[in-house]
Amino acid sequence: CSTSGGNKAYGTDIQTAFRKAILARTGDQIACPGINIRQVWARMASQLIVKSEAALNWGGKTIWVVQDALTDYIRKNTGLRLQEMKSGMANEVNIISASGRSDDVPMLFSGPISVAASDEASFSDILRAPFLPDINVVLSKLSCPPTGSFIVPEQS
Repeated sequence: CSTSGGNKAYGTDIQTAFRKAILARTGDQIACPGINIRQVWARMASQLIVKSEAALNWGGKTIWVVQDALTDYIRKNTGLRLQEMKSGMANEVNIISASGRSDDVPMLFSGPISVAASDEASFSDILRAPFLPDINVVLSKLSCPPTGSFIVPEQS
């Protein structure tokens, strides 16, 4: 499990949060770290590509079944253009996404692992940034003087 937000000083580290949860009464709110989604997703994305590539090499296909919350996260936080990959046929990489509600129709997203032309959508885009800031904006931020101050403790 990968987490973020754990802080011993605030009692949100794993050990303290777990102890508080065990001792808590029903309904108590417990401060604890959250899931480090980006790190967990990065591992999963690499497995998606590698396992799909292996299955293709062996004459098969992978089909990943995920909750729509994950495909929404992918759409917002990576360069993968899932909307362009809605499909009725399996391809090199395949994701079935659904909400889990009984009235929901699962969606198949499928496409190649990579393509030669950069304008075509492929699953290697999952490793790309969702957008790139203008270089002039970045340079202007870097040239601004810091607004805070640094305090260096004295050495004893």
